[in-house]
Amino acid sequence: MRFAGVLALTLLFALPFDSTPAGASWATYGNPASQAAQNQVNAKSISDGSGGIVLIWEDYRNGDADVYAQRLNAAGVPQWGTDGVLVVDEANGQESPALVSDGSGGAIIAWQDNRTGQYDIYAQGVNANGTLKWDIHGVPLCQAIGNQVLQVITTDGAGGAIAAWRDLRNGDSDIYAQRITSAGTIPAPWTTDGMPVCVLTGLQTDLRIEADPRGGAFIVWRDRRSGTSSDIYAQSITASGAPRWTTNGVIVCDATLDQLGPAIALDGRFGLVVAWYDFRNGTHYDVWAQRVKPDGTRRWATPGIQLTAALGQQTMPIVVPDGQAGAIVGWSDSRVPDPDVYAQRVDSAGVAKWLPADGVAVCASDSSQFLKTAVSDGFGGAIFGWDDDRAGFNEIFAQAVGADGATHWTAGGVKIGTGAGFRTLTTANPDGYHGALFAWQDFRPGVNCDVYAYRITSVGTGVEPTAAPRVPARIYPARPNPFNPNTVLEFSLEAASSVSFSVYDVQGRRVRVLTEGTLGAGRHAYRWDGTDQQGRPCGSGIYFVRLSLPQGSRSTSITLVR
Repeated sequence: MRFAGVLALTLLFALPFDSTPAGASWATYGNPASQAAQNQVNAKSISDGSGGIVLIWEDYRNGDADVYAQRLNAAGVPQWGTDGVLVVDEANGQESPALVSDGSGGAIIAWQDNRTGQYDIYAQGVNANGTLKWDIHGVPLCQAIGNQVLQVITTDGAGGAIAAWRDLRNGDSDIYAQRITSAGTIPAPWTTDGMPVCVLTGLQTDLRIEADPRGGAFIVWRDRRSGTSSDIYAQSITASGAPRWTTNGVIVCDATLDQLGPAIALDGRFGLVVAWYDFRNGTHYDVWAQRVKPDGTRRWATPGIQLTAALGQQTMPIVVPDGQAGAIVGWSDSRVPDPDVYAQRVDSAGVAKWLPADGVAVCASDSSQFLKTAVSDGFGGAIFGWDDDRAGFNEIFAQAVGADGATHWTAGGVKIGTGAGFRTLTTANPDGYHGALFAWQDFRPGVNCDVYAYRITSVGTGVEPTAAPRVPARIYPARPNPFNPNTVLEFSLEAASSVSFSVYDVQGRRVRVLTEGTLGAGRHAYRWDGTDQQGRPCGSGIYFVRLSLPQGSRSTSITLVR
């Protein structure tokens, strides 16, 4: 998510809103998504497009692992039953689910499935009302010999999804990917058991994925093709599943010794920012980063940019776009005996922007803090979430850090999850209003693990305004829509106002500014020719037009067909 663009795909996917919804009923320290019998673990989430959250998890209420889902609206109220809806309950267990928005308040969910005695990859679509869209048993994405271990999924830009996984059909761990449409079909020329992304000898694992704005997907991974150490490699595949870059991937970093734990984000210019933790100095891990151009070459210095050289271990980075072709990178940091949370912002040229040079402290409280999530705040900053044991047991805290590196909330962070038992944060999303939605697995019942979620506002509280300010504007449907090569986009203002009228892709990245500044009352029309800010043609797919005013925003969707 980027810039105010990032105002999140959450909001862009939905019908127009005024501002933060009223009447919220989020409980202190979280609302349950499921309190069913036995354990619910490994929760993942996406924004529902209306200020709420769609959650999935592994669920053991029926014995072995099944997949369940729940939707909590912007007020924290469960929409799909008290304890969620069943997505799949085949024999032997369905594990490690991942999901992506379907663009209409629902989700496409994928998982690794052991119904035949070996792990295959399956998927299912769930509507905004919680009903299954496809075959009740799920749609197979891959049933090749050997085990397939699901790792990541992203949108295909057309209402479907692209999933990628570790694949053992050839004996060692390779990478394959598969596309599924909004109708639950595998489109040609994608093949029945997926397309190869990297099939070289040696372990390929720790996959990360982002939708490529040109269509298809970026995939980044940890690779031991050298036989002696782990390096970071990347590939961009087209909407047809073909590699854009060198077969089996391009080098992001192959410095001496190990590079581990890649994290990625779009740079807003058809490329990527990649961060990882790096052992090249032979004594401890530091955090490094690299920017990858649209053609797969490295934009910054060949070894990468070192974001911290502090003593101790710096590991497990998370990357958030800064909206200006750079990124904010957070990590867990043990420069003192107990780990803390630190972050650094790096600009589009690879220059660290915050002081001190080894990163700013997001949280350096006593005891241990382990960074788990980070999302854009929609203003060029980030909201971080972490597990924290300062109370002697595991709690969950969050902190907002602005584009200037200053923390915005209570020193040490805002507590969002506590109580008896153990809990660990697993997922977070922007809420569409400069706040965030967090979810975690929680042992507060004392015996079994449930799934809880919590919404925090831009000011670091769970209390919502009692009324939403009116947005004195209207945005009209595009003409034509779908379109090629041009469409007309219109809005009206009741009174003179400062405005920003822009086009975003399905990842929330601002593609084109149509106008920014102060405009008078009345109707205003702009033509978009399907090109980005640099005049380059955009790929086919769904885009979103957002009218932003001081009082709030309006949005509508358009479809470009090449």
